[in-house]
Amino acid sequence: MFGVAPAIVLFGLRLGQTSSLTLNNNNNNNKYGIKVCFYSFRAMWASAVILSLVYTFNFFTGMILYSAYKTCDPVSAGEVGGADELLPLYVMQALSSFKGVPGFFVAGIFSASLG
Repeated sequence: MFGVAPAIVLFGLRLGQTSSLTLNNNNNNNKYGIKVCFYSFRAMWASAVILSLVYTFNFFTGMILYSAYKTCDPVSAGEVGGADELLPLYVMQALSSFKGVPGFFVAGIFSASLG
């Protein structure tokens, strides 16, 4: 559907996160600190699934931004100060017709930065 490159990116992200979950010293200390190994492996697999979902969501968010701004560059046009402001710009342009959605998005960003 999207081609070979996104599949390679998703496979590489999953491979990278699996190695970080199994080889990271902090994760190993947490795994072996739990008395029952079943719970530690359950937590490790749950973490791998959740991280896969987060990385997949981030990947598709980037693809949406790319498809929205592939013909124009808001950074070079001076609409935004940097590439990190593209997602809020997209939310304001695409979802401003829905009452309260841009504010909800900004509130989500602030609450995520606090947590």
